[in-house]
Amino acid sequence: PFKKLDKKAEKQLLFRRRCLLQDKLQTEQDPRIVLELTIMLLYQQARQCVVNGSLLLGPILNMLKEERKIPKPVSEMLEKAANCLEQDGEEIDDALVESIRQCGMTKDISKHQVQ
Repeated sequence: PFKKLDKKAEKQLLFRRRCLLQDKLQTEQDPRIVLELTIMLLYQQARQCVVNGSLLLGPILNMLKEERKIPKPVSEMLEKAANCLEQDGEEIDDALVESIRQCGMTKDISKHQVQ
């Protein structure tokens, strides 16, 4: 019933999705949404697959970390923010949100330096 995507169409789909997510990420102010968009972008960059849903801050982030798909400083920063949002309900400071945003905007996370 479904037509299989060819490689060219799949690549175009991933590119368009990345552009849309990055556009949304640039303007988003809610720390939770910034973190979720960044995780979606990093997963797509690492696995060339689309991910979405309620498991972003848990299993998806853990998978990226455990499989070493993202640098350790980046994974620690994302995990710190996720823990603040999930368990503590704490506010995330603007500098951390901006660092997370920059991770999502980068083309190659393996070369990204966390400030």
